[in-house]
Amino acid sequence: MTDRKLGKGAIALISALAVTVPASFMATPASAYVFNSVRIDGAERIESATILSYANIPRGQNVSAGDLNAAMQRLQQSGLFETVEVTPQGGTLVISVREYPMINVISFEGNRRVKDEQLSSVIKSQARRVYSPSTAESDAEVLSQVYASQGRLAARIEPRIIRRPGNRVDLVFEIREGDVTEIERIGFVGNRAFPTAACATCCRRNRRASCVSSSAATPSRPNARRSMNSF
Repeated sequence: MTDRKLGKGAIALISALAVTVPASFMATPASAYVFNSVRIDGAERIESATILSYANIPRGQNVSAGDLNAAMQRLQQSGLFETVEVTPQGGTLVISVREYPMINVISFEGNRRVKDEQLSSVIKSQARRVYSPSTAESDAEVLSQVYASQGRLAARIEPRIIRRPGNRVDLVFEIREGDVTEIERIGFVGNRAFPTAACATCCRRNRRASCVSSSAATPSRPNARRSMNSF
């Protein structure tokens, strides 16, 4: 292969091509929108002013795609809407929402050991109020604690909704009570002041008073051997 030297004209042409970029290949700023009006679709109970307040999109000013995404996030995090869509249509911003439904009735299914009145008294969800999935989940946890206090640690509660006309739902807590959890054995660790039999008797009698004596307050030796007695 033979080397070829470039003439001055060729070098000048290459230099010109290196610094000249067609306008179609130039980097353009991020797309910006300017909205002269906002249209809200799907709102029934919630006023348009409330929705616009959460969206906080200015009119007649440049709005970026990031601003639109932030507006949608604010609407979703308000806890008022089941779904939210923000769509630019020319000079109009369309906000489509689906409100969370109203609770028609609340019922409990599968509860034989605990009455409806007791379960209703501990939950926060209420009829004729807006349904909140997070509140329903929290209520299910509280109901589980009610059963756990009665020794039914295996109880499982699941909230379920049944949709009704007029954007209403029936909230149903499906309950599997499970069996009573029994204690097979109780062990005592570090009981030096009182024998195992005395501690076991205290447990059998369901006494709340603790077995305390002046010797129990004496700090144990760091290297003392720990023992466990069971009955």
